[in-house]
Amino acid sequence: MRLQQHHYFAFFAASLVASAAVSCSLVNAPDDVLDDAAEGGTSSVGGGSQGGGGSQTGGSTQGGGGAQSGGGGVGGGGGCTPPLVLCGNDCVDLDTDAQHCGDCNSPCGAGQSCVQGDCACDNVAEIVCDGDCIDPTTSTDYCGATGDCVGPNSGKVCGVDSPPGDYCVQSTCVGNRELVTNGDFTADLNGWTVANNPINSGDTNCVFVVNAGVCESEGSNGPNARVMVQSVVIPAVLVDAHFSLSFAQEATQPLDPQNVQIIETGQGDAFRIDVVSQSGDQFSAPIQFELYAPDQSVGTLTSLVSVVDPVSGLLGFLQGQLGQTLRLRIGKVESNFPWDVRIDDVSLAVVGGD
Repeated sequence: MRLQQHHYFAFFAASLVASAAVSCSLVNAPDDVLDDAAEGGTSSVGGGSQGGGGSQTGGSTQGGGGAQSGGGGVGGGGGCTPPLVLCGNDCVDLDTDAQHCGDCNSPCGAGQSCVQGDCACDNVAEIVCDGDCIDPTTSTDYCGATGDCVGPNSGKVCGVDSPPGDYCVQSTCVGNRELVTNGDFTADLNGWTVANNPINSGDTNCVFVVNAGVCESEGSNGPNARVMVQSVVIPAVLVDAHFSLSFAQEATQPLDPQNVQIIETGQGDAFRIDVVSQSGDQFSAPIQFELYAPDQSVGTLTSLVSVVDPVSGLLGFLQGQLGQTLRLRIGKVESNFPWDVRIDDVSLAVVGGD
């Protein structure tokens, strides 16, 4: 019995020493080892350990499996330094990043850069419309667009918001426009102001009239001046211009239109079509541009001649009058002998728009 008690106390004492040694080892161990120990994993003090619950003091111990401690890991938590923000795995600047412009995964299109969170075209003459860079001065779909190209800033769709066939020039939808109203006289003399300026009182009825869709003026006993006048508005943008008419006059001798710069009675025999000033009456208004002034007979009264662009410089003149209202005047002067004239299809056709 004594011997058994001796062995029992010896075993108990040895257990106390071992427990104290382990406790001292854990007290002095690093925090990560203590954490592993608390989680039921393995810890190593002074050596390696493996297993799920084994520990080693001064040696090696293997348990029933487990993981090895002491390795490295990724730190920082994925945070980005302002003003950068996290898009996916990258820290980006939403003000300048072309793949994340203004927001994550909002890429700019080809030829664009990110400027203050908005996609902007590298070509300063272009703007972004529906994700693409366009030139608003020439784009048929965004003609005249500005700013963000949204709503009222998106400009016009030429051919839809303007007459069919239009295209964009200088941010304006342009196309074929006829500036003369009722130039074919199908509506009699509507659109024209007709006046007569006779010297003798018996010649008051010798004015322009329409017969069978053709405007005509019969010869009078003269001296006499008669005119037809119409106001035309020149577009704000003008690309091309042409004047034409069908015309015939019958005279027994040459005409002298250069001596009839002011259409008044008693100054010779002439037929003229001019752009005249808005100042003055329809007879005395100064001529701004001569459109047609023949000096001899043209065609016959039963066979009119097509006359197209009889003088040069029309486009240049009209481009100096953009947006202005001009007066178109057709005039006939008889002083020396009677003669007839017939007119049809008067046209001032332009390629332009507003």
